[in-house]
Amino acid sequence: MTDGVGFDHNAEERVELRFPATLTQLSLARLVTVAVMTRADFDGDSVEDLRMAVDEACTQLIATASEDGEVHCVFVSTDEGVTVTAGVTPSGNSELQRTGLGWHIIEALTDSAVVRSLPAGAVSGGDSARTSVIELQKRKCGVKG
Repeated sequence: MTDGVGFDHNAEERVELRFPATLTQLSLARLVTVAVMTRADFDGDSVEDLRMAVDEACTQLIATASEDGEVHCVFVSTDEGVTVTAGVTPSGNSELQRTGLGWHIIEALTDSAVVRSLPAGAVSGGDSARTSVIELQKRKCGVKG
């Protein structure tokens, strides 16, 4: 279904963001999260929930990132909700852990939170190193997962 200006509200929308893996750059991820969620017509509480979850997820990724690393975030909005996938190339043998207060916050604020470690070469457009990934999902009210 398109609106008066030709925007298809049923289509998937995708936004990508890359930024240096430093805490000073977290505001970029928060701003894009708010913009994507607002455009997807989520209520204020849901927008704030995912904003905080993305902030915490990116903070954890930055803590494991290689020197001069980069955080890569992909935001996908559909009729069902918004999915945010964020990843970094970890330093050495660093692994993301689903423990601690940060993970309790992420799990409480999202409908789904998944951690993966992708083998070298698994990410298209990225480098050939192993990638640590966090995928967060926030569904619209009434949409079952």
